[in-house]
Amino acid sequence: MKNNTVNFDYLLISSALHDSNEFERSVSGYIQSLNNYGGLRLKPDRIDTINPLFYFVVTGGTEQKILELYEKRKINVSKEPVFLIAYPENNSLPAALEVLARLIQDGETGRIFFLHGPDDEQGINKMIEAAQFGETQKALQFSRIGMAGNASDWLVASNPHPEIVKNVWGPKIVHFETENIFHQSKKYSDKAVNSVLSSFLNKAEKIIEPTKDELLESASIYLAIKEIVKKENLNAFTLRCFDLVIKYKITGCLALAKLNNDGIIAGCEGDIPSTLAMLWVKLLLDKNSWMANPAEIIVKENSLWLAHCTIAPCMIDEFIIRSHFESGIGVGIQGEMEPQNITLLRIGGERLEKLWLAEGRITRPGFSDFRCRTQVKIKLSDKHDVGDLLKKPLGNHIVLIKGHHAHHLSKWHELTIKAYRTKVQ
Repeated sequence: MKNNTVNFDYLLISSALHDSNEFERSVSGYIQSLNNYGGLRLKPDRIDTINPLFYFVVTGGTEQKILELYEKRKINVSKEPVFLIAYPENNSLPAALEVLARLIQDGETGRIFFLHGPDDEQGINKMIEAAQFGETQKALQFSRIGMAGNASDWLVASNPHPEIVKNVWGPKIVHFETENIFHQSKKYSDKAVNSVLSSFLNKAEKIIEPTKDELLESASIYLAIKEIVKKENLNAFTLRCFDLVIKYKITGCLALAKLNNDGIIAGCEGDIPSTLAMLWVKLLLDKNSWMANPAEIIVKENSLWLAHCTIAPCMIDEFIIRSHFESGIGVGIQGEMEPQNITLLRIGGERLEKLWLAEGRITRPGFSDFRCRTQVKIKLSDKHDVGDLLKKPLGNHIVLIKGHHAHHLSKWHELTIKAYRTKVQ
């Protein structure tokens, strides 16, 4: 989780059979507590607030009123789970259960947050977590992912239709021609290109294969993508990079590494599911991530090797400048990542509704000449089976995050993407 503070709104819902002023006084302690944690009480005519919204079920007999408010809110705020607050008095919980049961029958998702009292810190913290989930969902709905070219030809399971991405996860896919990036890259002055290159090379241990011209071309690609991202107001970008390799003998590895290092989500090979996963991780956890190929799976050790030719320098301890592995040309990044806890994830499925998650630990870096340049060996924890990747994979690339975050990611996905079974917390 990024932090422990978040803005959220709430409505008090009580039955017309009861004196609203009397019941407002009875929950005044709850109101004060919610306000102290960043909540803002709204009137029903503010139902279209963009902040995460909670329906405080003050009394029973409010079921129809809540359903009507929820339908009204859906006109302007779509793809949102319903958050209900219940407490031990005045038939609050029975009403909340009935409402959520009906919404689930209608294909909606939601959750009941049961507060045992105004000072139920654990219950309110669960509300704050859900509100942060809502913030991430809203951010995804307003996100734009740039895509230069199409998905690489070999990504036969990783090429979802843009409408699926938009309808299920929220971001809009904005297409560009790969040639536009190449032509744009020729417009920058030598001073601008050298400045980018110097700032990158100053952090490298050494350079092995790439020539000065190859380095300059890679830095120019970075400038071109960065300008497109700014001009088109993009939140992430993915590049069909082998078009540059085949047609122009230029690699995008340095550009993507520096973009990710700058906080601009950048994925390889036109892989939308992986780029989407990287964007999700950034929005929910405020973490950088690494997109890589599984190069070897060792079932008896419950371990695997990941490798790729680009990685953000901020994620590694040191790196050297190499050529691109598959083509032997251009610029690749060979970085070393120290042993540490990590989380692996992959989004997939026909409608991008599936999620594979595993936690583990990096045990050592690798230096094989027969794999992409940055290589790490990972031992999964006992609760995860690496053999699942061989039996029911969701695709090629896997995204790595530093630290253990599977529980948090899984909870967000379960509430926001998957059909959710009612849980009273």
